[in-house]
Amino acid sequence: MIQNYLKTALRSIFRNKLTAFINIAGLALAMASSLLIYLFVIDEVSYDQYHTQANRVYRVTRNFINTDGVPSLHLASVAPPFGPLLKNDFGEIEVMARTLQNSYPTRPTGTPSTCRRAIASAGARRPRCSAEDGVSGRP
Repeated sequence: MIQNYLKTALRSIFRNKLTAFINIAGLALAMASSLLIYLFVIDEVSYDQYHTQANRVYRVTRNFINTDGVPSLHLASVAPPFGPLLKNDFGEIEVMARTLQNSYPTRPTGTPSTCRRAIASAGARRPRCSAEDGVSGRP
């Protein structure tokens, strides 16, 4: 029975090649789009879920608003004194930790290309805020 269905489908594909191509290409495009949307949503939902208390961790960002009242620039960091000021003004903040990520160019001996080496530094309170392990000390 399945053999008859396959024969009929293949005959239809070879008889109407343009229609079959449009249908198959549309199905493939729809499936690829659905897969990409699914992967994007899964990635967005799983962001920072490795923390044991992820529901209590917050990140402070800043927006620059132009004269029309529309945000023109969104930055993922704030000035260094902002953290202690927030902790001082809001009693609900139990622990505040600041992190800083830097990258600096390095040039290995004998190579003309420049590599970038990333370093992340954190304050002394960072281990109390996070369950992740880190390496401390001088490089």
